[in-house]
Amino acid sequence: MMVFKRILFRASLVMMAHASLTGMPTLAQSVDTSCSRVVMVGHPDYPPFSWAVGKRLIGVGPSLMEALAADAGVELELRYTESWPAALQMVMRGNADGIYGLYRNAERAQWLTFLVTPIADDEVAVIVPKGKAFPYKDRTSLIGKRGVTSNGESYEDSLDTFIATRLDLFRVSGQAAVLRALVDGKADYAIEPLATAMAEARALKVQDQIEVLSKNLLVTKMYIAFGRQSNCRDLADRFNRKLKTLVSNGTVKRMTVEANDLWDQRNELR
Repeated sequence: MMVFKRILFRASLVMMAHASLTGMPTLAQSVDTSCSRVVMVGHPDYPPFSWAVGKRLIGVGPSLMEALAADAGVELELRYTESWPAALQMVMRGNADGIYGLYRNAERAQWLTFLVTPIADDEVAVIVPKGKAFPYKDRTSLIGKRGVTSNGESYEDSLDTFIATRLDLFRVSGQAAVLRALVDGKADYAIEPLATAMAEARALKVQDQIEVLSKNLLVTKMYIAFGRQSNCRDLADRFNRKLKTLVSNGTVKRMTVEANDLWDQRNELR
C-alpha cells in the first residue's frame, strides 16, 4: 500500500510540474471566471452623457450602467478617472472591467468586446467662432485651417486617418478647453460631439460666441464595451438584451433629457 501511495504522489508531482510548464491550471491554481462585481469607467467630461461631480460620475451613462447591472444581478462600481485617456488606459491595463460611451474603431476592437446594441447615435460637428464661418462642403474644407479637439477623442477610422494625415489640428485637455481655445482665437474651428459642445457652451456662457458650421461631419454610435481580459466580459449578452429594451422603449432618450436638465440646473448654481 505504501508503495502504491508513493507512486500516486510522484505521478501527481509530475502532472503539476507539466501543468506549470505549459501554463495549464493545477489544483493549487484556480481560475476565477465569475463576476459578481463589475467595475466600469466613463468619460469625466462629456455632458450630458457622462460627467464628474467631485469623483462621482453622473449622467446618462452612469444611470444606464446602474440599470444594466441591477438587471444582471451584479454589484456595480463606477470608477472615476481624471481624463478620458486615463479611463481608456484603465481598461486596457485590466484595472477596470469595461467602459461606456465610446465610439468603435479598429484599434479599440483589438482589446475591447463591444456590445452589439449601440446606446445612441452621436453627431460630431464642426464649430467655429461666431461670425467667422467659412465655406464648408465636406471635411476637405478644413484643410489649411487650424483646428482643435479634445485629448483622447477618436471618431471613426476614416476620419481619424484624415485628421492625422491632412489636418492641422491640436488637442487640449477637456471640452471646456476646446471651446476656450476657439473663442480666444487660437483655432479656426473645433471638432466636437455636438450635444456635448452645446452643453459645455451653456455652462461657460459662450453659446452666443460660437456657431455650428456643420452638424454632420460624422454621425456615429456610442457603445458599451468590456476589456477582453475581464472576467466580466460574459455579461455582454445579458447587458445587451437589457440595453436593447431600454433603447427601444425610449428609456435612453428620457435619461438624456433628464441629464441635460440636471446639467443645466447644476450650472445655474455655479
